[in-house]
Amino acid sequence: MEASLRQLQHLVVLAEEMSFARAAQKVNLSQPALSRSIQALERDLDIALLDRAARRVTLTAAGRQVLERARRVLFEARCLKRDVDLIRQHALGEVSFGVGPHSAAIFLADMLIALRKEHPGLHVRPEVNSWDVLHDKLQKEAIDFFVTDLGSVPSSDALSVRRLPPLPTGWFVRKGHPLLRRPRLSIGDFSPYAFAFVPLPAALLRKVRHALSLPEGEALHRLVECNNFDVLKTLAAQSDVVLYASEAAVRREVRAGSLQPLETAPDPAPPLVLAAVRLARRTLSPEAEIAIGAMNGIIAAFADGAARPPGKRRAGG
Repeated sequence: MEASLRQLQHLVVLAEEMSFARAAQKVNLSQPALSRSIQALERDLDIALLDRAARRVTLTAAGRQVLERARRVLFEARCLKRDVDLIRQHALGEVSFGVGPHSAAIFLADMLIALRKEHPGLHVRPEVNSWDVLHDKLQKEAIDFFVTDLGSVPSSDALSVRRLPPLPTGWFVRKGHPLLRRPRLSIGDFSPYAFAFVPLPAALLRKVRHALSLPEGEALHRLVECNNFDVLKTLAAQSDVVLYASEAAVRREVRAGSLQPLETAPDPAPPLVLAAVRLARRTLSPEAEIAIGAMNGIIAAFADGAARPPGKRRAGG
Protein backbone atom coordinates (compact mmCIF):
# COMPACT_ATOMS: atom_id res chain seq x y z
CA MET A 1 0.00 0.00 0.00
CA GLU A 2 1.40 3.41 -0.95
CA ALA A 3 -1.36 5.77 0.18
CA SER A 4 0.07 9.19 1.01
CA LEU A 5 -0.95 11.59 3.74
CA ARG A 6 -2.07 14.00 1.03
CA GLN A 7 -4.43 11.41 -0.44
CA LEU A 8 -5.85 10.64 2.99
CA GLN A 9 -6.38 14.35 3.56
CA HIS A 10 -8.24 14.58 0.26
CA LEU A 11 -10.54 11.74 1.35
CA VAL A 12 -11.26 13.39 4.73
CA VAL A 13 -12.05 16.77 3.17
CA LEU A 14 -14.27 15.17 0.53
CA ALA A 15 -16.20 13.30 3.24
CA GLU A 16 -16.63 16.53 5.23
CA GLU A 17 -17.75 18.65 2.29
CA MET A 18 -19.78 15.94 0.49
CA SER A 19 -19.01 17.77 -2.75
CA PHE A 20 -16.12 17.46 -5.18
CA ALA A 21 -16.44 21.15 -6.07
CA ARG A 22 -16.22 22.41 -2.48
CA ALA A 23 -13.57 19.86 -1.49
CA ALA A 24 -11.40 20.71 -4.49
CA GLN A 25 -11.58 24.38 -3.60
CA LYS A 26 -10.66 23.65 0.01
CA VAL A 27 -7.54 21.64 -0.93
CA ASN A 28 -6.59 24.00 -3.78
CA LEU A 29 -7.01 21.47 -6.57
CA SER A 30 -9.15 21.28 -9.67
CA GLN A 31 -12.06 18.83 -9.53
CA PRO A 32 -10.41 16.45 -12.05
CA ALA A 33 -7.19 16.48 -10.01
CA LEU A 34 -9.07 15.70 -6.80
CA SER A 35 -10.98 12.91 -8.54
CA ARG A 36 -7.70 11.40 -9.78
CA SER A 37 -6.25 11.56 -6.26
CA ILE A 38 -9.24 9.63 -4.83
CA GLN A 39 -9.05 7.09 -7.66
CA ALA A 40 -5.33 6.61 -7.02
CA LEU A 41 -6.05 6.03 -3.33
CA GLU A 42 -8.65 3.41 -4.25
CA ARG A 43 -6.10 1.65 -6.50
CA ASP A 44 -3.45 1.76 -3.77
CA LEU A 45 -5.87 0.28 -1.24
CA ASP A 46 -7.49 -2.04 -3.80
CA ILE A 47 -10.93 -1.11 -2.51
CA ALA A 48 -13.84 1.12 -3.58
CA LEU A 49 -14.22 4.11 -1.27
CA LEU A 50 -17.05 5.93 -3.06
CA ASP A 51 -20.44 4.69 -4.19
CA ARG A 52 -20.43 6.01 -7.74
CA ALA A 53 -23.99 4.82 -8.36
CA ALA A 54 -25.26 7.43 -5.88
CA ARG A 55 -26.33 10.85 -7.11
CA ARG A 56 -24.16 12.64 -4.56
CA VAL A 57 -20.85 11.93 -2.83
CA THR A 58 -21.44 8.81 -0.72
CA LEU A 59 -18.86 6.61 0.99
CA THR A 60 -19.10 2.86 0.80
CA ALA A 61 -19.07 0.85 4.02
CA ALA A 62 -15.36 0.22 3.46
CA GLY A 63 -14.88 3.91 2.71
CA ARG A 64 -16.36 4.86 6.08
CA GLN A 65 -13.96 2.52 7.86
CA VAL A 66 -10.99 3.89 5.93
CA LEU A 67 -12.16 7.44 6.69
CA GLU A 68 -11.99 6.88 10.45
CA ARG A 69 -8.51 5.37 10.18
CA ALA A 70 -7.43 8.21 7.90
CA ARG A 71 -8.50 10.78 10.48
CA ARG A 72 -6.45 9.02 13.16
CA VAL A 73 -3.40 8.76 10.89
CA LEU A 74 -3.58 12.47 10.04
CA PHE A 75 -3.99 13.36 13.71
CA GLU A 76 -0.91 11.32 14.63
CA ALA A 77 1.03 12.96 11.79
CA ARG A 78 0.15 16.43 13.09
CA CYS A 79 1.13 15.39 16.63
CA LEU A 80 4.47 14.07 15.36
CA LYS A 81 5.22 17.33 13.56
CA ARG A 82 4.25 19.33 16.63
CA ASP A 83 6.41 17.21 18.96
CA VAL A 84 9.41 17.57 16.63
CA ASP A 85 8.87 21.32 16.53
CA LEU A 86 8.81 21.39 20.34
CA ILE A 87 12.10 19.46 20.46
CA ARG A 88 13.74 21.92 18.05
CA GLN A 89 12.44 25.06 19.78
CA HIS A 90 14.07 26.04 23.04
CA ALA A 91 12.51 29.50 23.45
CA LEU A 92 8.97 29.88 24.75
CA GLY A 93 6.34 30.21 22.05
CA GLU A 94 2.61 30.55 22.57
CA VAL A 95 -0.24 28.79 24.32
CA SER A 96 -3.89 28.92 23.32
CA PHE A 97 -6.51 27.74 25.78
CA GLY A 98 -10.19 28.08 26.59
CA VAL A 99 -11.91 29.00 29.83
CA GLY A 100 -15.56 28.81 30.83
CA PRO A 101 -17.20 32.08 31.99
CA HIS A 102 -17.38 31.09 35.67
CA SER A 103 -13.81 29.79 35.62
CA ALA A 104 -12.58 33.01 34.01
CA ALA A 105 -14.05 35.05 36.86
CA ILE A 106 -12.18 32.89 39.36
CA PHE A 107 -8.61 32.85 38.08
CA LEU A 108 -8.02 34.21 34.57
CA ALA A 109 -6.93 37.75 35.45
CA ASP A 110 -4.64 36.54 38.27
CA MET A 111 -3.26 33.82 36.01
CA LEU A 112 -2.39 36.28 33.25
CA ILE A 113 -0.75 38.65 35.74
CA ALA A 114 1.38 35.78 37.08
CA LEU A 115 2.38 34.66 33.58
CA ARG A 116 3.36 38.20 32.56
CA LYS A 117 5.58 38.51 35.64
CA GLU A 118 7.21 35.09 35.47
CA HIS A 119 7.25 34.44 31.70
CA PRO A 120 7.13 37.81 29.89
CA GLY A 121 8.16 36.20 26.60
CA LEU A 122 5.20 33.83 26.51
CA HIS A 123 2.46 34.60 23.96
CA VAL A 124 -0.83 33.81 25.71
CA ARG A 125 -4.16 33.49 23.85
CA PRO A 126 -7.07 32.71 26.21
CA GLU A 127 -10.66 32.45 24.97
CA VAL A 128 -13.68 32.70 27.26
CA ASN A 129 -16.57 30.66 25.92
CA SER A 130 -19.07 27.91 26.67
CA TRP A 131 -18.15 24.24 27.13
CA ASP A 132 -19.51 23.09 23.79
CA VAL A 133 -17.66 25.76 21.79
CA LEU A 134 -14.38 25.05 23.59
CA HIS A 135 -14.79 21.30 23.15
CA ASP A 136 -15.28 21.80 19.42
CA LYS A 137 -12.16 23.99 19.23
CA LEU A 138 -10.15 21.38 21.10
CA GLN A 139 -11.28 18.67 18.67
CA LYS A 140 -10.16 20.92 15.79
CA GLU A 141 -6.81 21.47 17.59
CA ALA A 142 -7.43 25.23 17.66
CA ILE A 143 -6.59 25.32 21.41
CA ASP A 144 -4.17 23.31 23.57
CA PHE A 145 -6.60 22.72 26.44
CA PHE A 146 -9.62 24.21 28.13
CA VAL A 147 -10.91 24.54 31.69
CA THR A 148 -14.49 23.80 32.69
CA ASP A 149 -16.62 22.31 35.44
CA LEU A 150 -15.68 18.64 35.83
CA GLY A 151 -19.36 17.67 35.85
CA SER A 152 -19.82 18.91 32.30
CA VAL A 153 -17.00 16.80 30.82
CA PRO A 154 -18.27 13.59 29.18
CA SER A 155 -16.45 10.34 29.67
CA SER A 156 -14.33 9.81 26.54
CA ASP A 157 -11.14 7.96 25.67
CA ALA A 158 -10.32 10.87 23.35
CA LEU A 159 -10.00 13.30 26.27
CA SER A 160 -7.48 13.54 29.09
CA VAL A 161 -8.90 15.26 32.18
CA ARG A 162 -6.75 16.80 34.92
CA ARG A 163 -8.81 17.47 38.05
CA LEU A 164 -8.11 20.75 39.90
CA PRO A 165 -8.59 21.50 43.62
CA PRO A 166 -12.26 21.85 44.66
CA LEU A 167 -13.57 25.33 45.49
CA PRO A 168 -16.29 26.29 47.99
CA THR A 169 -19.48 27.72 46.51
CA GLY A 170 -22.59 29.43 47.77
CA TRP A 171 -25.51 31.77 47.17
CA PHE A 172 -25.00 35.55 46.99
CA VAL A 173 -27.33 38.55 47.05
CA ARG A 174 -27.13 42.32 47.08
CA LYS A 175 -26.58 44.35 50.24
CA GLY A 176 -29.93 44.84 51.96
CA HIS A 177 -31.62 41.89 50.28
CA PRO A 178 -34.71 40.65 52.23
CA LEU A 179 -33.23 37.16 52.60
CA LEU A 180 -30.33 38.55 54.65
CA ARG A 181 -32.76 39.35 57.49
CA ARG A 182 -33.45 35.65 57.97
CA PRO A 183 -30.91 33.80 60.18
CA ARG A 184 -31.00 30.34 58.57
CA LEU A 185 -32.27 29.50 55.11
CA SER A 186 -32.98 26.50 52.96
CA ILE A 187 -32.88 26.72 49.19
CA GLY A 188 -36.67 26.43 49.22
CA ASP A 189 -36.79 29.88 50.86
CA PHE A 190 -35.34 31.33 47.64
CA SER A 191 -38.47 30.44 45.66
CA PRO A 192 -39.98 33.99 45.60
CA TYR A 193 -36.82 35.24 43.87
CA ALA A 194 -35.14 34.60 40.55
CA PHE A 195 -31.96 32.54 40.34
CA ALA A 196 -28.92 33.69 38.39
CA PHE A 197 -26.49 31.08 37.05
CA VAL A 198 -23.96 30.37 34.42
CA PRO A 199 -25.12 27.08 32.77
CA LEU A 200 -25.19 24.66 35.71
CA PRO A 201 -23.83 21.13 36.15
CA ALA A 202 -26.71 18.66 36.03
CA ALA A 203 -26.07 17.48 39.62
CA LEU A 204 -26.53 20.95 41.09
CA LEU A 205 -29.57 21.68 38.95
CA ARG A 206 -31.20 18.48 40.23
CA LYS A 207 -30.47 19.57 43.81
CA VAL A 208 -32.08 22.97 43.24
CA ARG A 209 -35.16 21.38 41.67
CA HIS A 210 -35.50 18.92 44.56
CA ALA A 211 -35.19 21.66 47.20
CA LEU A 212 -37.91 23.65 45.44
CA SER A 213 -40.13 20.52 45.33
CA LEU A 214 -40.49 20.80 41.57
CA PRO A 215 -42.22 17.82 39.92
CA GLU A 216 -40.18 15.82 37.41
CA GLY A 217 -40.21 17.57 34.06
CA GLU A 218 -41.47 20.93 35.35
CA ALA A 219 -39.33 23.84 34.21
CA LEU A 220 -37.35 25.95 36.69
CA HIS A 221 -38.99 29.38 36.38
CA ARG A 222 -37.61 32.81 37.30
CA LEU A 223 -34.19 31.79 36.05
CA VAL A 224 -31.52 34.03 34.52
CA GLU A 225 -28.92 31.85 32.80
CA CYS A 226 -26.06 33.68 31.11
CA ASN A 227 -22.54 32.85 29.90
CA ASN A 228 -21.28 36.32 30.89
CA PHE A 229 -20.49 36.09 34.58
CA ASP A 230 -19.74 39.81 34.96
CA VAL A 231 -23.31 40.52 33.80
CA LEU A 232 -24.67 38.11 36.42
CA LYS A 233 -22.65 39.74 39.20
CA THR A 234 -23.91 43.19 38.21
CA LEU A 235 -27.47 41.86 38.04
CA ALA A 236 -27.21 40.34 41.51
CA ALA A 237 -25.73 43.54 42.97
CA GLN A 238 -28.56 45.68 41.56
CA SER A 239 -31.65 43.46 41.86
CA ASP A 240 -33.17 40.77 44.07
CA VAL A 241 -31.90 37.74 42.13
CA VAL A 242 -30.00 35.03 44.02
CA LEU A 243 -26.63 34.28 42.40
CA TYR A 244 -24.97 30.86 42.60
CA ALA A 245 -21.17 31.18 42.41
CA SER A 246 -17.88 29.98 43.79
CA GLU A 247 -16.62 32.14 46.64
CA ALA A 248 -13.48 32.93 44.65
CA ALA A 249 -15.47 34.27 41.68
CA VAL A 250 -17.20 36.94 43.79
CA ARG A 251 -14.43 37.67 46.30
CA ARG A 252 -13.93 41.27 45.11
CA GLU A 253 -17.64 42.06 45.24
CA VAL A 254 -17.90 40.55 48.74
CA ARG A 255 -14.94 42.62 49.91
CA ALA A 256 -16.54 45.74 48.45
CA GLY A 257 -19.86 44.91 50.08
CA SER A 258 -21.91 44.89 46.87
CA LEU A 259 -22.63 41.15 47.30
CA GLN A 260 -23.16 39.18 50.51
CA PRO A 261 -23.33 35.42 51.12
CA LEU A 262 -26.46 33.72 52.39
CA GLU A 263 -26.30 31.26 55.27
CA THR A 264 -28.01 28.04 54.26
CA ALA A 265 -28.92 24.91 56.23
CA PRO A 266 -28.51 22.30 55.07
CA ASP A 267 -25.91 23.63 52.67
CA PRO A 268 -27.18 22.96 49.11
CA ALA A 269 -24.10 24.10 47.27
CA PRO A 270 -21.55 21.36 46.51
CA PRO A 271 -17.93 22.33 45.84
CA LEU A 272 -17.03 23.47 42.35
CA VAL A 273 -14.49 21.10 40.81
CA LEU A 274 -12.76 22.41 37.71
CA ALA A 275 -10.76 20.33 35.24
CA ALA A 276 -8.17 21.02 32.56
CA VAL A 277 -9.14 19.03 29.46
CA ARG A 278 -6.86 18.14 26.54
CA LEU A 279 -6.75 15.61 23.72
CA ALA A 280 -5.64 12.29 25.18
CA ARG A 281 -3.05 11.42 22.54
CA ARG A 282 -1.56 14.87 22.19
CA THR A 283 1.43 15.91 24.30
CA LEU A 284 1.05 19.25 26.04
CA SER A 285 3.64 21.83 25.07
CA PRO A 286 5.95 23.29 27.74
CA GLU A 287 4.00 26.55 27.33
CA ALA A 288 0.70 24.79 28.09
CA GLU A 289 2.22 23.10 31.15
CA ILE A 290 3.42 26.50 32.38
CA ALA A 291 -0.07 27.95 31.95
CA ILE A 292 -1.76 25.03 33.74
CA GLY A 293 0.80 25.23 36.55
CA ALA A 294 0.07 28.93 37.11
CA MET A 295 -3.66 28.29 37.06
CA ASN A 296 -3.41 25.34 39.46
CA GLY A 297 -1.40 27.40 41.95
CA ILE A 298 -4.03 30.15 42.02
CA ILE A 299 -6.93 27.72 42.41
CA ALA A 300 -5.09 25.79 45.13
CA ALA A 301 -4.60 29.04 47.06
CA PHE A 302 -8.33 29.75 46.87
CA ALA A 303 -9.15 26.18 47.88
CA ASP A 304 -6.88 26.47 50.92
CA GLY A 305 -8.56 29.72 51.94
CA ALA A 306 -5.48 31.85 51.27
CA ALA A 307 -7.44 34.38 49.24
CA ARG A 308 -10.67 34.36 51.28
CA PRO A 309 -11.47 37.74 52.89
CA PRO A 310 -11.10 37.77 56.70
CA GLY A 311 -14.39 37.37 58.55
CA LYS A 312 -16.32 36.31 55.46
CA ARG A 313 -19.26 34.02 56.24
CA ARG A 314 -19.13 30.66 54.51
CA ALA A 315 -21.90 30.23 51.93
CA GLY A 316 -21.01 26.80 50.60
CA GLY A 317 -18.71 23.89 51.32
